[in-house]
Amino acid sequence: MIITGNRIINIDKYLLEFQEGEQFYIGLQDVQEYSEQVQKYGFLEDFSETHTFLPRPLRRITEFNANGRWVADKSLPKEERSFESEYHVIDWHGNHHYGIRYYTRECYQRRLILPPEVELTYTKGSLISPLLVYSQENKGLIKHIINMFLEMFGYCEILTEKYIPKKIKTKRLPWTVLPKGEYPWEKAKQHLDVIINTIPDKHRTVIRKRHEVITQNTPDFMAIGDQGFWGYVIYGFTYRDIFVFESNKTDNATYVFKGNWIDASRLTKAEVLCGKLHEARIIHNQKWEDNINQLIS
Repeated sequence: MIITGNRIINIDKYLLEFQEGEQFYIGLQDVQEYSEQVQKYGFLEDFSETHTFLPRPLRRITEFNANGRWVADKSLPKEERSFESEYHVIDWHGNHHYGIRYYTRECYQRRLILPPEVELTYTKGSLISPLLVYSQENKGLIKHIINMFLEMFGYCEILTEKYIPKKIKTKRLPWTVLPKGEYPWEKAKQHLDVIINTIPDKHRTVIRKRHEVITQNTPDFMAIGDQGFWGYVIYGFTYRDIFVFESNKTDNATYVFKGNWIDASRLTKAEVLCGKLHEARIIHNQKWEDNINQLIS
């Protein structure tokens, strides 16, 4: 069964041939035709080897797959939430003034819908989902995977079990670890500009300022996230056993971990977003800079 388009709403007509409990994959049989797209979404390996990866969150469905989604809960009282924005003011004398302003407003409380974190596997020229079992309970997941393929490629197929890969090599450390050494802002920004330049113009100053504040404490290593952690940066202060996870999104908090940073970096995005395993979670508000400096020092 071949499926094309931007998105499907009802999956039933695509699964008429399957009975309860039958197994299949969603995938592409000729990835070479889509090599540019699949590399854009985070497949960084040679096409001669089997490899598993989590697609980078570049559009709405891959964003949800990697990061989850916040939804407003209007049944609860509103709460104050802090926001940041860049300001540019010209005074009476024609002088330009730039900076970051913080403000609060009443917002509905939110709850997090955890990310599915569906990984895709490249094997023998095909790109496939995990093995799926047809059932009423799995329809939501199947629909999500089909729509993720359509968002990425505009095309996918329903494949039978003969495409089961014999051996899967799974990449569990989706970070590019930079060489050890001190990373003050002037050095760190050379690596960060590649990511920051993908952020909308109106947010770049705010995001750049966050990283500059952290690097003023001179981390001794950096790791830049890939795939599901696309846009995240780990700053390591190994002499203090502190590891700072900073996101390049304006509405995400800063997470701080202690202990083995490799273990922390192997956490799933859901574990990071739930915030159950962190040492500290620092909200971006007027006190963020003082709080982050105090924690590191």
